[in-house]
Amino acid sequence: FIQQGGNNRHEDICAALELFAARVMPEFKDRHAARQRRKAEELAPYVERALARRTPPPEPRQLPTVQAYGRNILTGEATYDR
Repeated sequence: FIQQGGNNRHEDICAALELFAARVMPEFKDRHAARQRRKAEELAPYVERALARRTPPPEPRQLPTVQAYGRNILTGEATYDR
C-alpha cells in the first residue's frame, strides 16, 4: 500500500486504494461506531451528574441600540440611542 515507492503506476495505486476502501475501511467504521456507543454508555452517568450540578446561565441582558456610524452623517443627525 505504498503509493510513491518504486515504479508504481497510477492504475495500481488506484486499485490499492479501492481495495483498502472496500475491505479494510468498513471494519474501521464498524469498530469506531461500536466504540462510540460503548463510550457514551460508560460516560452517561457522569454526564448526567455533571449536568444536574450545573446552574442555568443568566438571562441575556438587552444591549443598547447604537446607530451605525455614517448614517447620522448622511442625515445630518447626531443622535445616539442609549
